[in-house]
Amino acid sequence: LMTASTSIHAQSKAKYIGSIELQAGKDNSENIPCVGFTTVHGVQFNPHIFLGGGISVNQYTKRQIQTHIPVFGDIKVNVLKTRLNPYLDIRGGYNFVKYDGLFLAPGIGMDYRVDRWTSVNIRYSYMLQLTSKQDHVTTGYASHMFVVGYSF
Repeated sequence: LMTASTSIHAQSKAKYIGSIELQAGKDNSENIPCVGFTTVHGVQFNPHIFLGGGISVNQYTKRQIQTHIPVFGDIKVNVLKTRLNPYLDIRGGYNFVKYDGLFLAPGIGMDYRVDRWTSVNIRYSYMLQLTSKQDHVTTGYASHMFVVGYSF
């Protein structure tokens, strides 16, 4: 009986978190501009650990617009338990559309808790999107991205 009550108590601390983000940056090698929109949804297990998943739409404008739509998992670690909170996160997944390939985006950021349920954040991310071509040659983009988001 004590185990059951402990388990219920631990589950009540986990809560749903959703976020929307706008991002902009440039490809590291050719200075190709990139803009994007991301949404992430998951569970905040305790004040320090978030685990979720998301989808992003990123557009690179070289000679023509290339759209990448990766689906990814996200692990976020909050460093402090304060209203202004630095964090580290890593996103990893796969791009399933025309330019398919690996997606990886480690980042560092700062959350500002507006009230009990919402926060705004800024983040720097190094986003890597590899693409496979029909002749099995791997190319891709490595981009420095600056992100502004809203969590609810």
